[in-house]
Amino acid sequence: MRIGFDFDNTIIDYSNIFYEIGKINNLIPENINPSKSSVKSYLHSIGKQKEFTTIQGLVYGKEILKAKPAENILEILKYLKKLNHDLYIVSHKTKYPFQGEKINLRDSANSWIEKYLRIDNFTIFNYENIFYEDTIEKKVERVKKLEICYFIDDLISIINLIKSPTIGILYDPNYLINKKSPRIINDHLDLKKIIT
Repeated sequence: MRIGFDFDNTIIDYSNIFYEIGKINNLIPENINPSKSSVKSYLHSIGKQKEFTTIQGLVYGKEILKAKPAENILEILKYLKKLNHDLYIVSHKTKYPFQGEKINLRDSANSWIEKYLRIDNFTIFNYENIFYEDTIEKKVERVKKLEICYFIDDLISIINLIKSPTIGILYDPNYLINKKSPRIINDHLDLKKIIT
């Protein structure tokens, strides 16, 4: 079976890094929540959208190795690999940031994968199974072309674009969606109940 994962905020967890970089650059006060969404909301509320985009470029580029794997992602990937499923990453990720230093964001993501997603010195994902797309539309089209059975993403907007026969599963670790559904997981290990 072919199983696909989004990358940013699904496989990789950027908690606190946006806050840390915002603080270093004196863009945010200490008393805001350290989440990416709080940093984004604060900067947008004071008209500093460009500064947020610059921070995002740094986090996804030069600073990416500070990010950690999402909770239990390694365990579920090893479990799926043991069951001989084919694993894919399909990510909406431009090659370079829209703002700030010109760093190859795709190379940065690959460096992170090489460092964190390994079993016995081998990366969990074959590099021919990793796809970075310039637009959301191309990302959704890639999922379709690959004939992925299940696709896991942290954005409801992406899940809503996924069409049958692919089953979209929303990864919602912060319980932002207040409903029970077999297509919403709050922990990656919940995939064991869905994918066998």
